[in-house]
Amino acid sequence: MALRIEMERHGGPEVLRPVDREPAAPREGEALIRVALAGVNRADCFIRSGEWPQAGGWPYVPGLEACGTVEAIGTGVAGVAVGDRVITMMQRLGGIHGLRPGGYQELLLCPAATLVRVPPSLDLETAGALGLPAVTALLAIRALEVAPGLRVLVHAATSAVGTCAVQLLAAAGCHVIASGTRPGKLERARALGAAELAITTEASWAAELAPVDRVFDLVGRATFAASVDLLAPGGRLVFVGGTSGGDLSLSGWALMRPVTLTGYSSETLDRAQLAGAIAEIAGAVARGALGVAELTRVPLAEAARAHALLESGQLTGRLVLTT
Repeated sequence: MALRIEMERHGGPEVLRPVDREPAAPREGEALIRVALAGVNRADCFIRSGEWPQAGGWPYVPGLEACGTVEAIGTGVAGVAVGDRVITMMQRLGGIHGLRPGGYQELLLCPAATLVRVPPSLDLETAGALGLPAVTALLAIRALEVAPGLRVLVHAATSAVGTCAVQLLAAAGCHVIASGTRPGKLERARALGAAELAITTEASWAAELAPVDRVFDLVGRATFAASVDLLAPGGRLVFVGGTSGGDLSLSGWALMRPVTLTGYSSETLDRAQLAGAIAEIAGAVARGALGVAELTRVPLAEAARAHALLESGQLTGRLVLTT
């Protein structure tokens, strides 16, 4: 028997319940992973609450990602072997798709095609703790087309994705402006490389900033229009997530300048992209350009407490479930 977290309906954190299930043996093309860490992401909370629907029915096992060791493989598996340290983002299978039980379990059965090996230079905890937030930050920054000296505004800079983005942008030589809603938390962004801070709950936050060249937007509705207005000619905004909502509005006049609005989602990930991103992340860690800013570990059986912690807004950095 193996522990996993299931939910039978939408609701608050209390709908997450630990259960023991007999894991199935891997079939053709599948691998069974003994999970070490399962990241807890905002998307998990949105799905749990029903704000984002999932298409897979009930019971539902949350978790967009997991990191661990291959326990067994089925026939026809290529690219991974028993004993390999691997990571998966449940590409288009978990999350809103609900086609497979997600990462909140001790033993995860998934298609081997969703797995990539963790590089030898990266320990398993660091790989799992950086995980999806680091991959998202890295690939969204690529869409931003940054260069040394550019002024880059990072919204939700103390989130798991935001802390990775701040570090990577600072390492790239950008002038990073970190935004957030809690001054005490936001001060921590300076140690990650932020040169300026912006408290977006203050009415004058945008007026107090000089124009920016790039915007890394994890917030959406609450800051979107002001962020577009802040873009200098030739500026670029990438929409990565909408913690305040995805219904965006802006003045059409803001587009009467040469600016570019685009987006990035990890839903586009395939195995080759994930492998490339993990290799780049390992390199960034080795150079000291990226690290786990702040890690909160919660036992898998206490997933409900983990969701409550994440939704409290008190945490900085990364929250993971451990097995």
